[in-house]
Amino acid sequence: MDKSWMTIKNIISKEYREGVTKFVDFAVANSYSDDEIRCPGLRCMNVKHHVSIVVAFHLVHNGIAPSYKTWVHHGETIPVNQPYRLNENGITTDDELDELPKNAETENVHKFEKLMKDANRELYPGCKFTLLSFVIKLLHVKVLNKWSNKSFDALWSLGYVPIQAFKNDLTLFWKVSEHLEKCPVCEASGYKLNDGKGKRIPHKILGYFPLIPRLQRLYMLSKTCLDMRWHKEKRVDDGVLRHPIDGEAWKDFDRQYPEFARDAQNVRLGLASDGFNLFGNMRNSYSMEPVIVVPYNLPPWKCMKVPYSMLSLLILGPQALGKIIDVYLRPLIDELK
Repeated sequence: MDKSWMTIKNIISKEYREGVTKFVDFAVANSYSDDEIRCPGLRCMNVKHHVSIVVAFHLVHNGIAPSYKTWVHHGETIPVNQPYRLNENGITTDDELDELPKNAETENVHKFEKLMKDANRELYPGCKFTLLSFVIKLLHVKVLNKWSNKSFDALWSLGYVPIQAFKNDLTLFWKVSEHLEKCPVCEASGYKLNDGKGKRIPHKILGYFPLIPRLQRLYMLSKTCLDMRWHKEKRVDDGVLRHPIDGEAWKDFDRQYPEFARDAQNVRLGLASDGFNLFGNMRNSYSMEPVIVVPYNLPPWKCMKVPYSMLSLLILGPQALGKIIDVYLRPLIDELK
């Protein structure tokens, strides 16, 4: 079999991808297992077993080990004059052993486990695509048609907006302040570097993830649309406190705003935020503070789950904000209004 594709450096080229397809077909045809084969990718190095589509993804994403010239783990026999050794994973050539990473057994274990789950999980019940195969297909279309990252993000309509912040956290470059050079409160410069020739480096950047399209997404599917009306149409009031709707604050709000409470599709939101040191220790002074929005319309077994927790703001800086976080909440508050 032609193995010249293994030396192609452009791993997204047509020739390389065709070679990967032929290799995977060969490996599956000679496999003793019905569902998994060894992965010769540069990260797995024939130590890990995966389903064929995951192996193909690894080979296109990471490349194949160039020293794996005799496919001993995938059906080929070793030439008599080629030295080899036996280890706990099977027959391994000397060249292959030299490239095995020392921590191959533990490296990216969580990523592999997630890929395995995604490779077997349907995109939705009855769909012919798994979650992983769908993502691979999209990326394939993106590469073949030379989509820009901007156009690819537009496909999902769930991008983010970078908003510049002034040095002392007193104002954002937002709306009426968008084109200012200095902070209207303390007159500090808006840039830590500004050479007057177009090169500007802002002090801070706020990542803003618009909320409305994310809420609209919940109403685009019939199942989640029904869940968003659960609080009004399916909740059972048995006197047990298991959801914010059972609390006095929710009931008091309904009494004050009966018109809002009457429409089951009106959205109730919870907001949470907490900062943490990005580097995991105190030697480096840096803070990452996400602001999470939670739709309380959903039933209690869903509203606090990760898929429904929406990242609204991502605030980065040398230190935690404390009370001045209200400056960074302005884009979210404006959208809520």
